[in-house]
Amino acid sequence: MDNSAHTAGQIRHEIAALDTRYAIVEPGEKCWLCSLPVLSRQFFVFPCQHAFHSDCLGKEVLEGASGKRKYIRDLQNQLHEGDITSSRREKIVKDLDALIAEAW
Repeated sequence: MDNSAHTAGQIRHEIAALDTRYAIVEPGEKCWLCSLPVLSRQFFVFPCQHAFHSDCLGKEVLEGASGKRKYIRDLQNQLHEGDITSSRREKIVKDLDALIAEAW
């Protein structure tokens, strides 16, 4: 349990540091989950250079989140509402990052 908490903490720290990083994605790059071209829709690239479509990664995370699926979906729905403040949006994103780090 301590090891999982430590790993989740490291992932949260790495996610926070991603604001200052970038990656070069080649035109033929494929999603590591579905093997379709990653540039065909919204995607994420991790520091290890693995690239995932946003929806593919979301499905994978939800499968690993078991008991927290509903909470993750609720937070995602709140993000898509147009009338939230920027501070509320930041908190929701921070909460989602933490949940994803735990589930992944």
